[in-house]
Amino acid sequence: MDTCLQGVHRGAAAVGVDSPLTGHCLKTGGKTSGTDSKPEDLPDLQRPTREHGSGEMYMSVRIALLLVGLLSATATADLMIDESEGLMLDVSYWSGSGSQTSYLVLDFEPTGGEQYAFGFRWDDEATVLDMFEAFMQDNLLEIAMTTYDGFGTFVDNFTYGDETGDTSFYWGHSFASPDGSGDVPWTAANNGVDVETLSDGLISGWYNGFTDEFDVIPPSLPLVTVPAPAALALLGIAGLSRRRRR
Repeated sequence: MDTCLQGVHRGAAAVGVDSPLTGHCLKTGGKTSGTDSKPEDLPDLQRPTREHGSGEMYMSVRIALLLVGLLSATATADLMIDESEGLMLDVSYWSGSGSQTSYLVLDFEPTGGEQYAFGFRWDDEATVLDMFEAFMQDNLLEIAMTTYDGFGTFVDNFTYGDETGDTSFYWGHSFASPDGSGDVPWTAANNGVDVETLSDGLISGWYNGFTDEFDVIPPSLPLVTVPAPAALALLGIAGLSRRRRR
């Protein structure tokens, strides 16, 4: 195969289509680079400049749509907190498998630490304790708990890496199900982790301390800013256009 055909076949393979060229080479500068090809025998790909350009645009649109799809999938993987600002929950690690997702957020601020989020995937039914056990099985967290007869299982302390809570402060537990509006309404949890059930998109939030009135303090959320999918798609099209002009 001559050099021209090699380039054509490589280009066709790069975009995932079969090349129709079997014995011809496109004209360059009014001459044919293949000795056995004639201008009248050239395939249709060589003549319609307008169709060639529309094909490039079609490919650009396909790539843009692919970018949007990939980014949309990413957006559903982590929890959107404020859609207008592009703020998502910054999840450090994941455990479990399944079609539903819940999250654990730990706030070590009272002991001079930071906030961390963890994702848990599951099917059917699951409790907060099920989520804890998955994290501990994956060696992500150390969770000290005590079970009281007739009352359930309650957390004594969390340890994540070098971060360890203060047991004298106790840990307050609250729930939230953000809807992407930026407003995160928290509700205090009143039962043990063995009976508190999870729901899809639910945050189980923990803060190492209470108010002076012993009210639960919700955790601060670790957030990450992501660009809008449409903006990235446009950037992808612009990048393709620049490459075509070179």
